[in-house]
Amino acid sequence: MPIPASARAILDALRFGQTDKSAIRSLHERDWESALRFCDQSQLTLLVGAICGEHLPAAVRRRIEDDACKNAQKFARLKSEFFTIADALEHRGIEFVTLKGFTHSPDFTTDPLLRSQGDIDLWFERDVVYRANAVLLSLGYAAYCETEDRHLPPLIRRNGWVWNGDYHDPGAPIGVDLHYQLWDAALEKGE
Repeated sequence: MPIPASARAILDALRFGQTDKSAIRSLHERDWESALRFCDQSQLTLLVGAICGEHLPAAVRRRIEDDACKNAQKFARLKSEFFTIADALEHRGIEFVTLKGFTHSPDFTTDPLLRSQGDIDLWFERDVVYRANAVLLSLGYAAYCETEDRHLPPLIRRNGWVWNGDYHDPGAPIGVDLHYQLWDAALEKGE
């Protein structure tokens, strides 16, 4: 499936060392809807705003600035939930490692607010992952779907939220994945 021209313009503008932003400046107003949809789905929206902001049409810049504000609110909630979970696990003597998300800063990204994060990923030794799950259940979390992955079914605190198409919605529940395996050779090979 070919990449739409609007998405290609975004990717060209984000290339390392790329100073020519003419491709995004040449996008028509009608192209920005699909460009922003691509950015939202690829978690590039906030990065595009940071790197290309001065080259964006005013309406697109305002939309991304609004998304950044909502993402900051969501990130504050995510950190609060993380510390609540970490304190509860520590109180019960359950050791864990935090994976992905904000742990990528500052090495992967200098600013964790440039990437929308919707979940917390924690890794446990296999023999304690179910104890950790019980702790989260006691905090009001509940499984919301099944998984065949390397983690237990993802957990959220249900709050009546309904998907509204906004990837940066600060009211969206924060998911928690309790990993017990870091690598699955068969899964990674696509078998």
